[in-house]
Amino acid sequence: MVEITIDEAISRALKLAQAGQLTEAQNLMKQAHGAMPAHRGVMFLLSVISQNLGQHTAAIECARRLV
Repeated sequence: MVEITIDEAISRALKLAQAGQLTEAQNLMKQAHGAMPAHRGVMFLLSVISQNLGQHTAAIECARRLV
């Protein structure tokens, strides 16, 4: 597996989400969250993607971690 930076992961996840590939974007952000659980950008994007997938509880949990 090729390692990428958190910023690269966020950029790729945004592109995937914009292309409608929400599950793939979510999986990438979950991997990034595993590597850097305190990264606010990852948590925010994971929250937004989860919301768009209809996973409201997961979205709220991510959002709460941002506060």
